[in-house]
Amino acid sequence: LAAGNIYRTIDWPEDTGPIELAVGSHLASATLLLIGILTLLGWQAFAPLGGVPLVVVAQVASASAMFAFFFRLQAVGGPVYLSQIGYVAAAVGLFAGTIFLGEHYQLLTWLGAAIITAGVLITTKAQSQPSPKLQSQAA
Repeated sequence: LAAGNIYRTIDWPEDTGPIELAVGSHLASATLLLIGILTLLGWQAFAPLGGVPLVVVAQVASASAMFAFFFRLQAVGGPVYLSQIGYVAAAVGLFAGTIFLGEHYQLLTWLGAAIITAGVLITTKAQSQPSPKLQSQAA
């Protein structure tokens, strides 16, 4: 994951925004998944989706938005900041599970979520400050 984040930062396509990269990534992934599903399971694998069309639409919309935000975060925050996204998703999942699904977690799990939050805040604060190299050049 870290290597991919660094590669994308170094070799970001010029004049390309996060939306174009999100669309391209989704189309490539969807094509490969569709081929794999059809090869292994056939069209009947999609039959259950007809029973929950609103869930399917909501999932497509949320995944599309997530990838647009993902690539925007890559462009703005860089590879270190982006590498925290998985941990943030896990912490958000704790809250969503508690609020929407009535799940209960142990104190240690909530402590982990607090540590994740602290790490993101520290990284955000560090990235908002000018680097020491730039400060010494300005003086």
